Amino acid sequence: MGADVSDGGGWDFPDVSLDAASDSTAPCTNTPPTPGSGTTYFIAPTGSDSNAGTSASPFATIQQAGNVAQPGDTFIVRQGSYPGFIFCWDGPMQGSYSTIAGTEQAPITFMADPMAPVGFVVIHTQNDKTPVGIDLEPGCDHIVIWGFNVQADSTITKAGIKATGRGDSVIGNTVANAGGFGVLSDLANDFLLDGNTIIGTTGTGDDGHGYYLSGTNDGAVVRCNVIHDNANLGIHINGDESEGGSGVVTNALIENNSIYDNGSPSNPGNGINADGLQASTIQNNLIWGNSMHGITLYQIDAGQPANDNVIVANTIVQPNSSGVAIEVENASVGNVVFDNILIGGADGTYNLDNASAASFISDYNVVLDMFDATSDTSDTTLTLAQWQSSSGQDHHSIIANTATLFDDLMDANFHLTSQSQAIGAGTGMFASLSAPTTDDDGVARGIAGRWDVGAFVFPPFFCCPRP
Repeated sequence: MGADVSDGGGWDFPDVSLDAASDSTAPCTNTPPTPGSGTTYFIAPTGSDSNAGTSASPFATIQQAGNVAQPGDTFIVRQGSYPGFIFCWDGPMQGSYSTIAGTEQAPITFMADPMAPVGFVVIHTQNDKTPVGIDLEPGCDHIVIWGFNVQADSTITKAGIKATGRGDSVIGNTVANAGGFGVLSDLANDFLLDGNTIIGTTGTGDDGHGYYLSGTNDGAVVRCNVIHDNANLGIHINGDESEGGSGVVTNALIENNSIYDNGSPSNPGNGINADGLQASTIQNNLIWGNSMHGITLYQIDAGQPANDNVIVANTIVQPNSSGVAIEVENASVGNVVFDNILIGGADGTYNLDNASAASFISDYNVVLDMFDATSDTSDTTLTLAQWQSSSGQDHHSIIANTATLFDDLMDANFHLTSQSQAIGAGTGMFASLSAPTTDDDGVARGIAGRWDVGAFVFPPFFCCPRP
């Protein structure tokens, strides 16, 4: 489990998952996928790979699907424990191994049996080629992975689930205790990560991330995931020019995720780490209790800085961290921040270098009364009033009163109280950019032209626990 990040100042968040109220959202559903237009096969521990794969005569291993899968096929995996599986492997001296691919209109689906109890279709060891549980190598396009419980043993040292094809979807899975990365997508355009729980990823330095999005790619959607208690970063986006292409990640949508308790004092972790993220939107996320920054935009490995992103309607609460709510560095320009609750840690609300600050736009936020001076050589901090005067930003932003802001701060329930100053403090339209039309619960925003700030609107809507 994650480290206790309390500094003794009364902000000791519980080391537990969200309560049903905060961990719920109407847009986040996890209904089983509809079988495709092709053949439906069955897999069961009691089966045999020499069987026909019918309901009455199932296969024994998921790997057997590599010998028969065609676009539109569905593989239903019955209750039990299975070794990992890998498709599209073409290693040295191996030749082609289990090469499969769907199409956009006819994906190939691997799904845990919806009639089995949730979590009872288990992947427990690595596949037979790589130290990964579920591995979709290059060429595995339009593959859906739904509903598996990857409970990693000591053989899974690279990732619980890996996807490298175009249009792959990883939906409604649990990945626990994997080495390296919980879920890894690498050079994977149009990748979907939806409704997963990722917990307990181990590693230090470049490892230990809940979700790692790597390489040049476009169109990733990361929504409705619960990512917590991982050794390092919650979400790490790494454009990585060394892998080829432009080295940037473009047109990503990161929304409705709960990202918390990642990293530790000895292994600082950010909620969302974005190297070379461009023209993307980060909205309606709950980010709290991580050991360093909430969201950071920068350039190290990427081909270009993290430019032209919109950060809107998020709730970031990290008062015990060593960092800030939002950091923007390395001349990352054109970024816009509005309608957020931004409670950072030791360094306050923002940390910006001068080049990034020149085109940074922020307003209508609920903030701490502490800002970076935007001097590359100074550690000076400013009050909100001083920040407004020196930067020209946040003129409609207000200082957070944590006593009345949230329903139950100590229990990590970040719905708004009836006295919350976040009510009506935002705007639905700012700098020609729209806030999301619903909150993290799926409740419609917008009252008399002024919207509530943060991931939730008031009154709260208690709906459906996330998967």
